[in-house]
Amino acid sequence: MTRGREVRRVAVVAVALAFATGVGSALATARGAPAERQQWLSYGGDDQLTNSAASQRISRATLAGMRLRWRRPLDGRVYASPVVARVRIGARTEQVVVVATQADTLYAFDAANGKPLWRRGLGRFDLCGHWGVTSTPAVDPSRGLVYVIGSTGRLHALRLATGAEAPGFPLSITGSRTPYEYVWGGLRIVGGRLLVPVGSPCDNSDEHGNSGNGRIDVVALDRPRVVATWDPVPGSGTLGGIWGYGGVSVEPGGRFLYVGVGNALVHDESCKCWHDDAGYAEKLVRLDAATLRPTAANKPADVPTNHQDVDFGAAPVLFQPSGCPPLAAMNSKSTFLYVWDRTRIGAGPVGQVELSDGIVPFVGQPAYSARLRMLYDAQVVTKDGGAKNGYGVAAIGIGSDCKPHELWRVHTGDGNQPPPLVIGDVVFAPAGAGGIVALDGRTGRILWHYGGGSNVASAPLVEVDGTLFAALGATLAALAPR
Repeated sequence: MTRGREVRRVAVVAVALAFATGVGSALATARGAPAERQQWLSYGGDDQLTNSAASQRISRATLAGMRLRWRRPLDGRVYASPVVARVRIGARTEQVVVVATQADTLYAFDAANGKPLWRRGLGRFDLCGHWGVTSTPAVDPSRGLVYVIGSTGRLHALRLATGAEAPGFPLSITGSRTPYEYVWGGLRIVGGRLLVPVGSPCDNSDEHGNSGNGRIDVVALDRPRVVATWDPVPGSGTLGGIWGYGGVSVEPGGRFLYVGVGNALVHDESCKCWHDDAGYAEKLVRLDAATLRPTAANKPADVPTNHQDVDFGAAPVLFQPSGCPPLAAMNSKSTFLYVWDRTRIGAGPVGQVELSDGIVPFVGQPAYSARLRMLYDAQVVTKDGGAKNGYGVAAIGIGSDCKPHELWRVHTGDGNQPPPLVIGDVVFAPAGAGGIVALDGRTGRILWHYGGGSNVASAPLVEVDGTLFAALGATLAALAPR
């Protein structure tokens, strides 16, 4: 995964959207308009990682009135998606936006006015250069906590109202293997347990040749401790990291978990060769949520082997268009977006679309609009108006045959571009150094642009209750319709 990790530091930055409400929201909901989302508690906005939302505040009609409400400096770039939660502070309940930086710092701001509420340093550990917090935190509203892990490999649980550490934390996850293991993917709470996906920072190894040991650690939240682990590639230091933006996605109802696994590093004495796809490496895997037992897995037939480091730096998006079986979609560094029937994963993908150029690894995953029956993927290769390749957004429709078909692709900028956000029929996408753009979800026409020259090759967009939060380099900005 070396090449993928090289760009990961650029690719996994965060742009987050949230929207503030008032009386108008309640009235619109009473009339049958979309209810505004009140919280965005983990990567993707839901456990299926769809990165989509309904809103009566944000639409094509209100884009022209989007304006900056506030902007606050941070101590480092943002590569994890901010999260938004409703928090009891004194006698009031407020919306709080929490954002983590590559300086291993967590900030909390009042979502309405940007007032700083608290700031907490998590400690620092240098990993082949410095990597701070890349994993999107997870909010536990019932306990009033936000869980976060940075470069030290220690899991923190901080009180949303004050930033104080909860009893039993921090909890060591990577321990003595911290130089070789790192948490990239978002944290996720499922059934009272926290799922922590572990990867490696640079595929580096110790003096004995042992690299990181990719896995999922399950942390009990009632009495904080690691209670279970799933290792996709048996053995010590065999890689098999889970390092996609979203970490783990969850079947509606919670029965199954889905992960994309990175490449292995396993030497075979019989052939004096290395296997990239040993165990469950380089595969989509479905796990029983209760036992972590694999129940299905697939590596697409056209994904090459032979130590070519073509792994899944992604997490699967789960969705089900009308008239279709439940589906999963995931990007591969091999340039393809793959779509599987979740009831027949072992049979291989039902379809694929070539979107990338293989030069900038194709990580991340698409967003999904149930309303439009479309997937939207970023960092697809485009022409920028000349001979040089650029990057942008593509729309992939799910036809009556339940297979993916590309509908359009639009140039939006250069460099790494994280997953888009869909709000109604509008697609918001970070455009590298070109700021943020909003596209017509049906045609791809650019409808709105903000922040040209602001580097927002950052984490996914999130929508909550009427205000748009965007990580612009080392700042957090809030925008909303006038």
